[in-house]
Amino acid sequence: MGLENFLEILSNPYFLLALKNTILMLGLFLLLTLLFGMILCIPVAFFGWKMAAFSLILLVPLFMPSVLSVEIVEMFGGSWSPRMQLLALFLWRNTGAVFLLLAVGLQSLDRELLDAAKMDGAGRLDIFWHIHLPMIRVYFGVSAVFLIMQFFGIFRESYLLFGTSFPPDEVYLLQHYMHNHFLRLNYPYLAASALLFTLFLISAVAITRIMVIYVRREGKDR
Repeated sequence: MGLENFLEILSNPYFLLALKNTILMLGLFLLLTLLFGMILCIPVAFFGWKMAAFSLILLVPLFMPSVLSVEIVEMFGGSWSPRMQLLALFLWRNTGAVFLLLAVGLQSLDRELLDAAKMDGAGRLDIFWHIHLPMIRVYFGVSAVFLIMQFFGIFRESYLLFGTSFPPDEVYLLQHYMHNHFLRLNYPYLAASALLFTLFLISAVAITRIMVIYVRREGKDR
């Protein structure tokens, strides 16, 4: 695995396409899943674990067989674009887990602080926006790391959804690029691309971890 392998991969249009799609879709999928998880947490912030049954229902897709999840997405979104189908599948499987992580953070908050805010006349939405969300920022970081791990395991669902390791260009990811080199027994390029993939994964997790540490320190300073 020489330097020329890395240089050739970095100039390969399919690798660049996969890298661009991976960065774009990772950011999009994370933001939307965190957003939907946060929205679903609003009732928990107001009513506590009276929503426990609702919480369990949302976790069902995470443990559902991938084949069944793909069938559901194809049933309701068969006419959608490939990227929208993959996004819907990702949201379907992971929003419930993010909701649960954030809900646990909400339940760990100091009730006296919330009661004091109510006595000062703060409304429910004000409390959620100015107290709940800032105090569970660390849980957002944990959720982001979880989602990164889930995103890089999405190859299975993608293969089931599109029926090939050569999906449409708009959803061609680094996982597909490496898998295709494996099928061609192109091991030098597979090793080089796997190393680049690992560096990308470590960088994504490290950036998220640094953000969590920064947010935690900022919260302590306040």
